[in-house]
Amino acid sequence: IHPDWYFKKSNGSLWADNRGWRWLDPANKETWDYNVELAKKAIDHGFDELNFDYIRFPAFKKDDDVNLPPDFASAKIKTINEFARFLTSELKKYDPEITLSVDLFAYNMLRNDDLGIGQKFTDLYDYFDYVSPMIYPSHYISGNFGFENPAEHPYEVVLGTIEKGKQQLWEKSALEVGTSTPAIVNPVFEKRLKKLRPWLQDFNIGAIYDGEMIRKEKQAVYDAGLTSGWLLWNPRNVYTEAALDR
Repeated sequence: IHPDWYFKKSNGSLWADNRGWRWLDPANKETWDYNVELAKKAIDHGFDELNFDYIRFPAFKKDDDVNLPPDFASAKIKTINEFARFLTSELKKYDPEITLSVDLFAYNMLRNDDLGIGQKFTDLYDYFDYVSPMIYPSHYISGNFGFENPAEHPYEVVLGTIEKGKQQLWEKSALEVGTSTPAIVNPVFEKRLKKLRPWLQDFNIGAIYDGEMIRKEKQAVYDAGLTSGWLLWNPRNVYTEAALDR
């Protein structure tokens, strides 16, 4: 209906990624209004939390035929941050009680850049009530945390990722208060930490994720000192009962 909202090829046709998906251009502010209005309808239907996924640019390849502005590389982070600010402020004005959460790639917690998609962990963190990095050990590459197959080591991967993210949040808090004195930084840091609520793996990629494997992921969350829980993901919405407490 709105082909002008999407990324286009140099010939004006719609660009698609290797899965055939077409992407809205986050720099087009008409798409911002569209997403806000759609979210308001969900609020009107009674949802008490809205979880936002894929707030990012596509991972364009160097040889992709896509028409991009000259300042595209430098503008991605700014665009995504401005959209997050607009989205959350508009929805909080509409319903101050609504809970807003965002899903981020777990690699955001391991690196300080935007992964080439405009998604920066510490930048986006303060806009949302909860931040949910998708810590799926199957999605880590060989060598991460010293493991040939990280999927076989759920506890170490989840704990290591969270600890890396915590370090970023501590440094952000220290910069904000203007000192590295723990007694001053820690109250700000601990308040931020309460918003960290990761996604964990409950599907068999890279290894068999039975109840024991999933419980190792959960234990890593607890041992990392997180207090806002965790979320489980299985693309078929079939979950491992042995991993859950009644």
